[in-house]
Amino acid sequence: MHQSLPERRRQAFTLIELLVVIAIIAILIGLLLPAVQKVRDAAARMSCQNNLKQILLAAHSYESAHGSYPKNSPYPTSAPPPPIYQALMPFFEQDNIARQASSSARNQLTVKILMCPANDRGASLVTVTSSAEGSYGSSSTSINFGRVDYAASTGNTSLSSGRYRGVFSTTDWTPETATLTPTSARSVKPPRQAMITDGNSNTIGFGEVSMSNCHTTTGPCYLAWSARPAGKWSNYSPAAAGTGWTTSMNFGFSSPHTAVINFGFMDGSIRSLRLFRFSTSATVPEWTSFQRLCGQGDGDAPDSLLN
Repeated sequence: MHQSLPERRRQAFTLIELLVVIAIIAILIGLLLPAVQKVRDAAARMSCQNNLKQILLAAHSYESAHGSYPKNSPYPTSAPPPPIYQALMPFFEQDNIARQASSSARNQLTVKILMCPANDRGASLVTVTSSAEGSYGSSSTSINFGRVDYAASTGNTSLSSGRYRGVFSTTDWTPETATLTPTSARSVKPPRQAMITDGNSNTIGFGEVSMSNCHTTTGPCYLAWSARPAGKWSNYSPAAAGTGWTTSMNFGFSSPHTAVINFGFMDGSIRSLRLFRFSTSATVPEWTSFQRLCGQGDGDAPDSLLN
């Protein structure tokens, strides 16, 4: 009679085998996480681009209704026009905000379309860090305001005596005398389509503002949708958020993305332009290219340096 062999008990994993398995899992996670982060960054960038698109559509709807684009009013004077984003609120389907009288409570309201998810600033409300800003209609240093992660393009305020004035400039350009005229909030001419002689496809209307951008500090800051004005200047090239931030960078556009920054052109297109070394002068060729895109009537042909 055949006698069966005794059944051998299966041994458990040895410590070495277990460590090998853990190491393999760790390597796989290490390979996967960057890919997941890239997907998240791409999704955030697309969302920010879509918001810019909606802002441009609102600006064109405003122009169709009023015959001009909204003013990017300078600092408050007697009975100034509403801030540019407040003027656009009805075209974001935010009539309830636009109809409210200016108050701290109203200015704390948030509008999702004005917030780029790539800006990791936490809460939707931001804190005024200095009363020196002057454009928020309050001298308080602790009032919270709903943020906006996009600014209107004011162009260059000094180069060629105003030749590179932006669509939403806070100063008037007088071609006959080739001068920029500092004006009050009430006297700045509303921007009209006929003024964009470079063509809508060659002219920036709005661009991004990162978490590090503020007029009065070098730390993480903001722009509020209730700001007057709510624009950035092309005198200063777009900057990347993060280390190495300087006070000069506070006055220009800035990007929460890696290597690129999104701009909305007046034809409604959204383009990601390449970030380059920060500069405030024509010694950097890309800086000059950027001026051509921000100016509404400079007459210069755009190039491809920032593509």
